Amino acid sequence: EPPMKTLFTLTVLCLASVDLFADEPLDVWPDLAPGETTRSIGETLPFRPEEIPRVTRVVNITRPTMTVHIADKPNGSAVILPGGGFAKVVADKEGTEAAEWLNTHGVSAFVLSYRTSDEGPAVGWKKPLQDAQRAMSPIRARADEWGLDRERIGLVGFSAGGQVAARLLCARDKLTYDRIDEIDHVSHRPD
Repeated sequence: EPPMKTLFTLTVLCLASVDLFADEPLDVWPDLAPGETTRSIGETLPFRPEEIPRVTRVVNITRPTMTVHIADKPNGSAVILPGGGFAKVVADKEGTEAAEWLNTHGVSAFVLSYRTSDEGPAVGWKKPLQDAQRAMSPIRARADEWGLDRERIGLVGFSAGGQVAARLLCARDKLTYDRIDEIDHVSHRPD
C-alpha cells in the first residue's frame, strides 16, 4: 500500500481504539486490593422480572473500579458510592444514572464499584471505605487531566454507600490501609 494510505489507516485505528477504551473502568488499586487474593470485577445478578426499570446488582467484587463521567462544562466533581448493603453494588440506579444527572448540572462523576462481601453490615463497610479513600486520591491527582478543580472533589453516597461516605468523612485524614505508593500521599478527603 502507498505510505499515505497506510498512515491514514493506522491513524483511524488508533483513534478508534482510544474511543473503545474511553469507557473502560479505572482500577482503584494498582494490584490486589488490601487483603484480597483475587481480582474480580464481580458477577452481575439476573434482573428481577418485576422491576421496571431494571436494576443492575453486582456481587463478589474483589477488584474495585471506577467509571468516569465527565460533564461537558465541569464546575465540580463527585465520587459516587452506590448502595447495595455491602453484599452488592447497585451500579446503575445509584451509580451511572446519578452520574448522568450530575453531569447535566456540570458535575463530573466517578462511580465506584467497591469491594463487596457477605460479612454483613457490621463489618461490611471496611473494604468499601478503603476503596473510597483510595479512589479519592487519584481523582485529585489527575484533576487537570479531567478539567476538574482539585479543591472541589465531593462525595455522594446512597444507602450502604452513604454509610461509607459518613465513615470517610469521620476518618479525617487517617487512611484505613497502609500507603502503597505516591498516590496515597494525595489527600483523600472530600471537599
